[in-house]
Amino acid sequence: MPENEAQQFCLLFNAEADVAGWPMRCDAVCNFAEKKLENLYDLWRGKADGGVPSRAKLDMRTLRPYARNIAIMERVEKPGGHSYRFRLFGSELALIFGEHTGHLLDEMVLPSVLPGWVAFYDMVLATRAPLSLVNFFRKEATGFLKGELFAAPLCDNTGDIRFVLVATFVDLNSFAHPPFAQAGPLSA
Repeated sequence: MPENEAQQFCLLFNAEADVAGWPMRCDAVCNFAEKKLENLYDLWRGKADGGVPSRAKLDMRTLRPYARNIAIMERVEKPGGHSYRFRLFGSELALIFGEHTGHLLDEMVLPSVLPGWVAFYDMVLATRAPLSLVNFFRKEATGFLKGELFAAPLCDNTGDIRFVLVATFVDLNSFAHPPFAQAGPLSA
């Protein structure tokens, strides 16, 4: 999908996030403050060769420099719809959010923001393109931590695009205030 079409998806997502009060905004232009995210984006593009790379092309040996901050999500069907299961949850993410390997996204995220996360991962798969996301995670009653994410689609060995590679970097020492309105409780 051309970048301008993916950007249109992001604009619609961000408008919905404004209305729903989701603490996240996405962009199809992957400009990252975190250098490792920029490097991972370049790696994904190189492995994609104009398409969507397979999960096998981005194995743990290849992802080693980013492994602590990586999650691999798989879209799974469940009664009443679908969700995402964490197939891998990096050790740095586990320190921040607890261990979630094998768990559904529904078990990690508050119901008030779950639709935003599902919509974002659905958009990554639908656009077949990498996207960036800024999210604000509630750490304490009065503070938020700003997270910067890279998310990109991966296919299985049959070519079915059902995995999302996610890298998340959060500054644990810098509390932030979301630059947009908040509606209700926020979480990961």
